[in-house]
Amino acid sequence: MNKVRLGIVGVGAMGSSHLNNIRSGKLTNVKLAALCDLLPEKEVLCSGKGFLEKYKKDVAEGKIDANLGNFLDESSLVCDDAAFFTDYKELIKSGLVDAIVIATPHYAHTYIAEEALDAGIHVLTEKPISVHKKDCLRIIEAHKRNPQLKWEAMFNQRTIPIHIKVKELLDNQVLGEIRRFSWTITDWFRSQAYYNSGTWRATWKGEGGGVLLNQCPHNLDLLCYFLGMPASVRSFCSFGKFHRIEVEDEVTAYITLPNGANGLFITTTGEFPGTNRLEIAGDKGKLVMEGGRLTLTKTDVPVQEFSD
Repeated sequence: MNKVRLGIVGVGAMGSSHLNNIRSGKLTNVKLAALCDLLPEKEVLCSGKGFLEKYKKDVAEGKIDANLGNFLDESSLVCDDAAFFTDYKELIKSGLVDAIVIATPHYAHTYIAEEALDAGIHVLTEKPISVHKKDCLRIIEAHKRNPQLKWEAMFNQRTIPIHIKVKELLDNQVLGEIRRFSWTITDWFRSQAYYNSGTWRATWKGEGGGVLLNQCPHNLDLLCYFLGMPASVRSFCSFGKFHRIEVEDEVTAYITLPNGANGLFITTTGEFPGTNRLEIAGDKGKLVMEGGRLTLTKTDVPVQEFSD
């Protein structure tokens, strides 16, 4: 089978993570064909030799973090050379790639995805899809114009085993009718330095929002995946409560499901240490997900039957 020739547009934190996963040899059906970034100094990462030298230097200086710490040893690294571009348009026109991953600031997702799809290139977009709903719809329309191509957004959390199990239990009605739920996600602490790291961060124009749009899209997606779309949502948002930013950094949302069950969704980037705990209570028991563990407590008889 021919390998997919992949280009990465945007080699920041997430783009580097994708780059390192490819260099690690984990993706056997993918070849790194090109990188694109506005910063010319990122070109060193295109050279297999340059990448290896940077990797060794980072190891020696103790800089290996979540982006680089997934390598077992140097022998596992795939260090083929790749092309480098500072203009995404040139990458798209180059004919060097079959697909691209878009890992740029949010506001750029729309026009890069549109142009790539219309040029016959498959697209994987980092979350969120874009800044505004109308921009998301533009990408959807571009995909409709090119249905032979693949376009996906990076909502990968549904594939995590513990999340698969939660979905399986709920689909099999193990809890019976849902009565209540809550998800407290306060382990998203971010410093002011994090927000200062990019002029687009924590702005309505550049990022489109704060903790809900940047940190919590996966959690919101999972909540709807587990329980279905809500009937109503009321939210209380604090803008710049803990940081010098214009967007929300603390949210409490009151959610009602179509069956009348009520729930809470609480999140912030201003709390440390934080919590990540999901509770779903039904007529036949309760499910708790916390710390990578799933706890199911079942009742001998349905709660309503016992109550009556």
